[in-house]
Amino acid sequence: MANPRLAGPDPSLQRACQAASRGRWEPAARLFEEAGQDWERRSLYAQRLVQVAAGGRDRWLEGVGGVQARRP
Repeated sequence: MANPRLAGPDPSLQRACQAASRGRWEPAARLFEEAGQDWERRSLYAQRLVQVAAGGRDRWLEGVGGVQARRP
């Protein structure tokens, strides 16, 4: 996946997108957690993950609703 906003590949983002396409939300949650309040990075991550969902690989979104129950 091309990344015009970062100086190079972002392995964590790539792993989160791959996991999301297989129905796993946890790597995406860690990605946002690690980004903290870096809103530009969070925005980029959200854009990429939406692209995964728009590509018909949105099973991971079904698990997001239960995140609050499983994470403090």
